[in-house]
Amino acid sequence: MAGIFYGLSFYTYTAARFTPIALAAFGIYGLATQPAIRHSPFAIRHSFWRGVGLAILAALVVVMPLAVYTVQHPDVVLGRPGQVSVFDPAINGGDLWGTLGAHVLRTAGMFFVRGDRIWRHNVPWRPIFDPLLGGAFVVGFLVALRRARQNPAAGFVLIWTAVMSLPTLLAEDAPHFLRGVGVLPVVVLLPALGLDWLAAAIKLQIANRKSQISRSANQPFAIRHSPFAIRSLFIVHCVILVGLSSTAWAYFGDYARNPMTGYWFERGAVALTGRVNGFLGTGWDGERMLYASFGEVAQTFQSGTRQVYLDPVLWEQWPQVRFLVASPDALTIGLEREPISNLQPPTSNLQPPASNLQTAVFTWPYDDWQQAWALLPTPAEVTVEEGPFSQGDRDPEPYTTYRAFFAAPPDLAAPALARFSGGVELLSAAVTPVSGDSFPLVGGNKEGVQVRLRWRATALLAEDYTVFLHYLRDGERIAQADSRPAKGYYPTTMWHPGDVINDDHHVEGVGAALPGHDVLLFGLWQPESGAVLYRLDEAGNPAGDWIEVPVDGH
Repeated sequence: MAGIFYGLSFYTYTAARFTPIALAAFGIYGLATQPAIRHSPFAIRHSFWRGVGLAILAALVVVMPLAVYTVQHPDVVLGRPGQVSVFDPAINGGDLWGTLGAHVLRTAGMFFVRGDRIWRHNVPWRPIFDPLLGGAFVVGFLVALRRARQNPAAGFVLIWTAVMSLPTLLAEDAPHFLRGVGVLPVVVLLPALGLDWLAAAIKLQIANRKSQISRSANQPFAIRHSPFAIRSLFIVHCVILVGLSSTAWAYFGDYARNPMTGYWFERGAVALTGRVNGFLGTGWDGERMLYASFGEVAQTFQSGTRQVYLDPVLWEQWPQVRFLVASPDALTIGLEREPISNLQPPTSNLQPPASNLQTAVFTWPYDDWQQAWALLPTPAEVTVEEGPFSQGDRDPEPYTTYRAFFAAPPDLAAPALARFSGGVELLSAAVTPVSGDSFPLVGGNKEGVQVRLRWRATALLAEDYTVFLHYLRDGERIAQADSRPAKGYYPTTMWHPGDVINDDHHVEGVGAALPGHDVLLFGLWQPESGAVLYRLDEAGNPAGDWIEVPVDGH
């Protein structure tokens, strides 16, 4: 069983390839320091060598498929170590020995000075041990070093720790906790050894104190504990409790809530998959598991009631998406690459929705995302969504993961709240106060409101209009958020008669809403020409160029 599990370890992470070096070094150490082994290796029990032989045989059998594949595809199995090796001039900058020296110091410091910078591997810069356990680690290291010549267990811990530190020492970005993962199962013994030595020292102090007191004529009865012993035992237990508390606080405190943690754990890719699965009704949607048989999903896809288009960049860039999408056969990977100038303009005729077709188009925001417009049915209720941020190891700033367009059959019979010139109707206006981390903007006063306006087009618009949005308090404008509808991703020139557009805006810096004092004022205008769309009365005459909606704080 030991051989089987050891062989399987080679299929996990590449640091496992250093374990034979550690075991070989331990064998040499045993021959050099243990006289019984050096002078009479065959005096060891036959069952021991039989067990070792069976373990080696089992490990070789398990590793054989990987070994054969390595011989056939060395570039696949062995390519990555060469890319990150410190011996590569592109990494050491032509100063191999200087780089090696720096990596030795950084690798030694990862135990109690400074750890890995990568958020996905650990709390950034946090060493393996907190300061108190780091001190116990140093004591344990010195104790193991002193005992290594006579105690094979101490020698094994030191050899294993040194050898399994090489994967991070000999590669870029030292210390790198993923490459140093082979150290962890053994290195935790060193602070334990240090605390054990401290406990033994305390026990010795207590025994000496008892002996002194028992010999005293004035104290016929031994006192069980001295104040020094009690304080020292308290210190030993405090080291463990402080380590437990600091670790729990580090992981479940700021690290768990920091947006950067989500970036490094591919929150954006997971959110993308959740939206795809939620649209199709099967798989993990980001909050819960949706259950639907493959036949039901296939039937929905084949009937044409739901269509999902996914930009190839999103599919190829994140293996998480390919892994988590529950029904990949229901996706169309790829967008039509027809130039925007050749797209057919919207028709002026008001047409009923084409059946119950619902469409979702997920685009890469930094490519030709406007191709999504040609894939949306008309007329439709259109919602544009920007996914959460992502940030990779080498990205200097977070970036938007995806941009999605959702289209569903509109309700043409829905009554209008107001009508504007040019063929635009307002169906509803919802104002929702938001604060804290739920607010999408970064920095500044996060207290604000989220506004959703629902427009409906009844005719073609030749101009690209912008929504002006003013936040008034007691008649005074305290904030303004002008932007094109749907953040500019579905402009008014693309609106078809019958289209309903869900238009989201965010107003920052207004603080808590004051019902009875706060009003939202908005309308449509053309910044270049200054032209506005007038609000019409029941007779169709201009009655102003804006609408006021009270903010009730709910």
